[in-house]
Amino acid sequence: MRTTLVIFTSVIALAVAGCGDDDGPKLSSDQAAAAQSVIDSAAEGGVPLDEDCVNEVAAQLSDADAALAVEDDTAVLSPEGEALGAQLLDCADDDAIVDLFLAEIGAEGLDEDCARDALADFDVAEILRTAGEATEPPEGFIEALEPCFPSGG
Repeated sequence: MRTTLVIFTSVIALAVAGCGDDDGPKLSSDQAAAAQSVIDSAAEGGVPLDEDCVNEVAAQLSDADAALAVEDDTAVLSPEGEALGAQLLDCADDDAIVDLFLAEIGAEGLDEDCARDALADFDVAEILRTAGEATEPPEGFIEALEPCFPSGG
């Protein structure tokens, strides 16, 4: 799960912008370019992002981070830029986030319908957002998924 999360987080960290419209925030050319790149990359990975949501997040990206993201798609952004990237999980459809999570755990024999039902009670985006931290999964999370694995866990 860590590899997909790192890749997805890296991609979305670079996509803190989108093409603005008259009603949305005004974005710099670097923000717009970075956003379009991440929107495209996320869509290729099967995780479409809501462009308006991405634009709202992008409006908060510093000029330096936006320029860095456009310059090098593997660049490490400032801590503020990285935090904004994590917010982009909220721009993805819940079903797409669950698909990403299930693909990442990729347990052989996992009953995906059971897992989807079990995950409905949890904020999977938040779980993915904090997966690299030294935090425990939410209370009841492991227990909810246990029956979905072969032999009940």
